[in-house]
Amino acid sequence: GVSRAMIENSRTLRLPTHLHERLNLIRNAKTRLKEKGITPSVA
Repeated sequence: GVSRAMIENSRTLRLPTHLHERLNLIRNAKTRLKEKGITPSVA
């Protein structure tokens, strides 16, 4: 709805799109590792 569009617009202003996509990739990878029982370390 409208509120979601506003959230996505404000998010785009704070973070460049490519950075936001990279953060999503990292978050997804962390989630998959945790599902496998692996704790990701910050390298």
